[in-house]
Amino acid sequence: RQLDESSGAVSSCISCQCECCLSALLTMSIMQWICSGTPECQHWPNSYEKGNGNGIHHSVEGAGLLARLDGELWPSLRAQLAGMVHACIDYEVTAARDLLRAEHAELMAGLDEREAALSAAQRELQKAREAVFAERRSLEAEKERCVGSVGKSDVLRLNIGGEKTVSVQRGTLCAVGDSKLASTFGGRWDGSLPRDKDGAFFVDFDPDLFLPLLAYLRMKRIQDTAAPVAPQTMPTVAGREDEFMQMLRFYGINGGGKAGRAEKAPQQLAFLWARRTVPHVSISSDGITVTRTGHPHWRRAFGDKIVNRTLLESSIRVSFRIVSLGSPPDSRDSGPLVGFAEGGADRMDDGSAERNPQGMFTYRVRDGRLLAPSTRTIEGANPRSRAHVGDVLTFILHADGQIGFEKSGKSCGIIFKNVPDCLVPVAEMNTENCRVEIVTP
Repeated sequence: RQLDESSGAVSSCISCQCECCLSALLTMSIMQWICSGTPECQHWPNSYEKGNGNGIHHSVEGAGLLARLDGELWPSLRAQLAGMVHACIDYEVTAARDLLRAEHAELMAGLDEREAALSAAQRELQKAREAVFAERRSLEAEKERCVGSVGKSDVLRLNIGGEKTVSVQRGTLCAVGDSKLASTFGGRWDGSLPRDKDGAFFVDFDPDLFLPLLAYLRMKRIQDTAAPVAPQTMPTVAGREDEFMQMLRFYGINGGGKAGRAEKAPQQLAFLWARRTVPHVSISSDGITVTRTGHPHWRRAFGDKIVNRTLLESSIRVSFRIVSLGSPPDSRDSGPLVGFAEGGADRMDDGSAERNPQGMFTYRVRDGRLLAPSTRTIEGANPRSRAHVGDVLTFILHADGQIGFEKSGKSCGIIFKNVPDCLVPVAEMNTENCRVEIVTP
């Protein structure tokens, strides 16, 4: 009766699958089986004989009972226990699966939040970049408006120190494009500059100091077209060298400390292509050759050296050899383009078939076209003569912000002026199999 009454309780709590319930079920099953099914069970204690104190000896009836245990009870119990074990395993697996799903959902929610934050940051960065470009375009437009009505050929009258009046073209005074002298007489500030009673611009320096500088600027302006790779030597004023160099520093004439000495010969820049991950752009293992392996879109390779021209003691030469124009070979608007990029430019992929010119000062090989953010930085004829496969194209960066150009050793004059202070070599490509290599020193 106790077994019958307890069987319901054990069965009701077996779902918890605890160790005590399984043990109780096992014991209950054995006892119920023994107490049912044979009349011998009513007197089975008498079927055993006492031994000699060392144990119990089985009678014939005991042997039959053991046979039934082996043949019927144990297989049944093994089946029941196997079912219980499987149930326990299924329960644990289900619990573990639910826990993993909850953790996975939590991780995915956190990842979604991070992706949303990253996307928002990228949008803000893009807005900031567009704002910078818009501001730059606005400044360029303002500059165009301010100086649009003036030209290099305008003749200005200068009253030098109240002792001598001379006439000079505006372009001569602006020959050193990034200097304070060029900014002063570039046209933007004409209305605020001091003048004498006759309307001549007043220059508050001794004629013996200023006139040698004026002579230098006149020759430099002529030399820019004739022989850009050998800049004009700065003159000196005997006995007044310190005063002359102080005036040069006042006007921001770069290299003022080199008066009386010829500029050093240009130095070849040793550089390699920077290894950055850009789709469809491959750089050779030695870092010398860059190849466009697919299209479309404009993509770029930058050199691994940035040059600050204002710190140069001599001009810098950068040389490229055109290995392949790529396909289609008959498209004049296609690359390669080689030259310099503004030092802060890191736009390796325009993401468009339309080229973005911001920060680029390059020469288009197929037709000789010079390309820059503003036409005001392009000097001389445009386009120049085109290049061909095998040609070596050399760009000479001068400290005064001008860039000279050579094609296979032949000088082509100055091609850019007033370029940014910091520049980096660049190759722009938009055609498959286009290939450019660096000419090492």
